[in-house]
Amino acid sequence: MIKKRLLLLMILPAILVIIGLGFAMSVDDEEPRFRVSVIVDSSSDGRWLSFRAGLEQAAEERNLNLSYVNTGRLVSPVEEKRLADNELADGSAGLIIEFCESRGVKEMVSELSQKSVLVLVQTDVEAEADADGRFSWIHADNEALGRSLGEAILGEYGGDLRGKTVGILAGNQGQFSQKKRLEGLLQVLEEEGAEVLWTSEYVQNMRERLDYRQKNEPAEILAALDNTDLEIAIDHVLAAEEEKKEQVPELFGVGCSEKSVYYLDSGLIRGMIVPYDYDMGYQAATAVANRLNRKLEPMRDYETGFAVIDRNNMYDEEHERLLFPLAQ
Repeated sequence: MIKKRLLLLMILPAILVIIGLGFAMSVDDEEPRFRVSVIVDSSSDGRWLSFRAGLEQAAEERNLNLSYVNTGRLVSPVEEKRLADNELADGSAGLIIEFCESRGVKEMVSELSQKSVLVLVQTDVEAEADADGRFSWIHADNEALGRSLGEAILGEYGGDLRGKTVGILAGNQGQFSQKKRLEGLLQVLEEEGAEVLWTSEYVQNMRERLDYRQKNEPAEILAALDNTDLEIAIDHVLAAEEEKKEQVPELFGVGCSEKSVYYLDSGLIRGMIVPYDYDMGYQAATAVANRLNRKLEPMRDYETGFAVIDRNNMYDEEHERLLFPLAQ
């Protein structure tokens, strides 16, 4: 009995050391909790639901504390820089930003990337060469997205757009992403013989602008390059149907909100390009976490995908997950 007790006394310290080492390793493995601020245009808009779901999934996995900055329609990069500086002063270590303008922000990007971990979403911008990988951008191949919208329109008309008239709601052309979408769409429309009657950039009174355009130069087809313009076009088409106008335009566009999905299901929207916004949010938060926890690792750009969806395929398993991410 005495020998057993002596043996136990000899082994016990070793056991305690092993337990202590295991605990220390588990503490070291847990990533520190960093505050990361998110600044996007019209932050409470329904188009950001999937994006936020992706952010929050990654934040939960990587122990991030997300701070969503409450914004309305952003009209100036200077305003965004002020918001970003306020967030950094409040203790944020990372920034996820959608710049409302792609030009004239080179110095802002350089300064913010030196003060924090910076990820640019939705659009690329003018910036200094980033050999050290101090920031990254995450968005779709927007020229390909625009071409896919044109091809979706072409497919609905049996591969023949000759003689068809189109009006384009072109979104914020101050963003490179929107310019590239427009370029891609125009490539297809021009190649296939469609006539583009007008192209209208986003303005504050866009609904009135659209009504005016359609009254004076009515297009048979409306193509919207972002979700905001697509929702405005939905309201225009609904009003045209209610007023029983002779010509109600066919509607196509880029969308992601619950409203856009509803009217895709109803058949009002004939075809919709849906960006992988959940993936954009998830990858943005993951990129910030990687850089914060491994400071010497350069950041890398990431290209997200998109899907071409219509009423007939929207309930395919892959598309259903994309359209209804919060229900999964």
